[in-house]
Amino acid sequence: MTTMIGCQSLGVIVGPILQTAFVPLGPKGYYLEFMKLPINMYTVPAMLNTLLSFINLIMYFMCFEEVHVDESSPQFIRTSKSLHDSDLLPTSPSVNNSKLQGYGSISPPNSPSPEIESPDRIALLSLLFQFFSLFFVFTFWETVATPLAMDIWAWSESKAVFYVGIWLVGSAGITIATFVAIRVYLGRKFRDRQLILAGFILLLCGYTGYLPWGTDYPPYKDTVLTPAQNISSSTFTSLLSNSTSSNGTSLGCPISYEWCAYTPITYIWQIIGCGVLVSIGFALCNALIATLYSKVLGPRPQGVYMGIFTSAGSLARVIGPIMVSNLYEKYGHRVSFLTLVGLIVVTLCINLISYKRLIPLADRHRYGTHINSMRRNV
Repeated sequence: MTTMIGCQSLGVIVGPILQTAFVPLGPKGYYLEFMKLPINMYTVPAMLNTLLSFINLIMYFMCFEEVHVDESSPQFIRTSKSLHDSDLLPTSPSVNNSKLQGYGSISPPNSPSPEIESPDRIALLSLLFQFFSLFFVFTFWETVATPLAMDIWAWSESKAVFYVGIWLVGSAGITIATFVAIRVYLGRKFRDRQLILAGFILLLCGYTGYLPWGTDYPPYKDTVLTPAQNISSSTFTSLLSNSTSSNGTSLGCPISYEWCAYTPITYIWQIIGCGVLVSIGFALCNALIATLYSKVLGPRPQGVYMGIFTSAGSLARVIGPIMVSNLYEKYGHRVSFLTLVGLIVVTLCINLISYKRLIPLADRHRYGTHINSMRRNV
């Protein structure tokens, strides 16, 4: 599971690189009259993504074969017996375990296959919410990173797309390094639930650090200077250079954004520094929530369960951009960051409440008494 999530993050690295590579086309680019098709830095990445999706569709039909495995299939019975037998094998020194070798299962012949215990539904629901929350938070940068840079730092479209792309590449690189650390060291040293908790704490620190603390405010574009303002020529030139690009396009906050008048900017060093914490925290949670969810389910057909799990992340990526973009346009980045901080705090509370339940099914026999007592209290 960690390897699959790592490959997903590799795509996150390549995506911004390709987007940045097409920045020279500019927002206007070219126009193909015979196809009525604009070719610019926005449309070409989308076309390339459509082509890759078509290739994936072809590979899906050529390289994969669907196999239905239910709880009555031989594959499932062998897996369940293997888990059952590993829990029943004697560990006393007085028993010669070598006599059991070669017999496979120690269950009597024609005995019914052992039933796999039902997964902890509270743990599954907790992990589903945590996964939803993680991707809801992640959609902020997918949705408003470029508009944010254009508004508060008065960058042009091309400059914002270029530098945001570089920032996303660096963030994805940190994510990949974190996945490698999980695979090589962290996953063996710590439990999954411990790393998930650490990941959300890093996310909380990172998004709290994104909050605007300074006294510098974003410039408004399309500012009208009247003669009554009686400003010097040097001041006029300074204001003009701060709110106008090299081609004469006005830069900065739109006049309709009232929050720009009272909300300070978030400095670039805040975005970079806190972005390191967010990237590490996202990698920890993204890889290990999926891994632990699979372990909580145990050795049973997981198609439906994993479909629900994936749907939780997809739902976040549908709702998140709509809510985040509306929050940003009406109230600015401060309220947006505060909202995400509040969601992370709620997620941390749910994680801590269900923390003792977040254990793999294979390890539940070690905590059997504790789990049963919790079930009686639910």
